[in-house]
Amino acid sequence: MRATLPLLGLVPAAGRATRLTGVAGSKELVPVPGPGPGGAPRPVAEFLLSALAGAGVERAYVVLRTGKWDVAEHFAAAPPPGLRLAYLVTAGTDSIPASLDLAYPFARGATVVTGFPDSCFTPLDAVGRAVRRHRAGGAAVTVVLFRSDRPDKTDMVELDGDRVVGLRVKPGACGLDYTYGAAVWSPEFTEFLHDFLARRQGREPRPEPELQISQVLVAGLAAGLEIDAETTPLGRYVDVGTPEDLARVRGSGGRP
Repeated sequence: MRATLPLLGLVPAAGRATRLTGVAGSKELVPVPGPGPGGAPRPVAEFLLSALAGAGVERAYVVLRTGKWDVAEHFAAAPPPGLRLAYLVTAGTDSIPASLDLAYPFARGATVVTGFPDSCFTPLDAVGRAVRRHRAGGAAVTVVLFRSDRPDKTDMVELDGDRVVGLRVKPGACGLDYTYGAAVWSPEFTEFLHDFLARRQGREPRPEPELQISQVLVAGLAAGLEIDAETTPLGRYVDVGTPEDLARVRGSGGRP
């Protein structure tokens, strides 16, 4: 069992929501039904924030793009119970990994707990189970896995027991069952991510398409880092970043 390090939440919210049209305000505040039948509407980001608080995270940094002040204003007026939020403001980044790395000075030496604030998932306590698994084991990263029936829209995970042995970025039909919706990682991976991006920054032209966190995880596997999995066979996960998936969640009565 590794030493118990402080938990730090990271919430990447620097995106421009180019896929989601017809929605006023920031996509993290798009109202969706809460978990469970007949759940009252709530901003989609509350799924992740509630999961962080339930996992024992007391402090989280939200990486926020300039102009998305409605996010900070909403959570100043309605703070998530048990979770203190601070904001790292950026003019924009070119990827989610780059957004997460902006918190590097604050994340060093902590156990990072992160996810996607534009996604609905159940059960919320899967994140807390991942924190406990991570603290009890020796992996650099522990990902929270949910079943996915949309391998054309989600990154799919290859497993060997409870170990991740590969990831595929939106592969389409591939025979794999799970995608990841949250992650817990050690200072070892915080340093790996920071160094990976520093090495990449010097390359010209900049690699395309947009860098995905899955690609960083694959690079970590290649470098010998272990990635563990907390699997939720009955869980569900939906990214509401497209009109189609937002309508799907809103029509499901709160079940992704």
